[in-house]
Amino acid sequence: MKKALTELKALDKEENIEENSFLLLRLGAYGDSDTSNILLVVSIIILIVVVATIAVIYNSFQISVVERIKEFGLLRAVGTTPNQIINIVLREATILACIGVPIGIMCGMAAMWGITVVFKLIGGTGLFITKLVIDPFVIVISIVVGLISIYLSAFLPAIFAGRISPLLAISSN
Repeated sequence: MKKALTELKALDKEENIEENSFLLLRLGAYGDSDTSNILLVVSIIILIVVVATIAVIYNSFQISVVERIKEFGLLRAVGTTPNQIINIVLREATILACIGVPIGIMCGMAAMWGITVVFKLIGGTGLFITKLVIDPFVIVISIVVGLISIYLSAFLPAIFAGRISPLLAISSN
C-alpha cells in the first residue's frame, strides 16, 4: 500500500492527481494509530455483543430444556440414547437458526439503511459516509458468527438434556 502511495505521489506532479487522504487514512495506508484504535474499539464492542448474544441464547435453550425435562425423561425411559436427545436439541437450534439468522441479517440491513437515510436527512456529510454499501463478505461473516453463537449456546443445554436420568425426570415436579 505504501509503495503504491509513493508511486501515486510521483504521478501527482505529472498528471495532476489528487490524494484522497480521508479514504487512505480510513484504509490504514498511513499506519495511523487512530485507525488502529478505532478498529480495536469496534472489535471490543463486537466481542461484547457476541458474548451477550451467546448468554441470552444459552439462557433461552436452558429454560426450554428445563421446562421439557419430563418429556426428555419419558424419551429416555422408552430407550432414547443420550446422543439422540442431544441431537434433538441441536436440531431445534438448527431450525431456530434457519429462521433467526435471515431475519437478523434483514433487520441489520434495514437498520443500516435507516441510519443512512437519517444522516442524509440531517445533512450528514464529511465524516459520515451517506452511501449504503453492503459487502457480501460481511454478510457471510455475520452468518458464520451467528451460527457459531447459536450452536455454542445450545450445546451445554443439549448435554444437560442428554444426561437426564429417566427416573428422576419423570418423578420430579
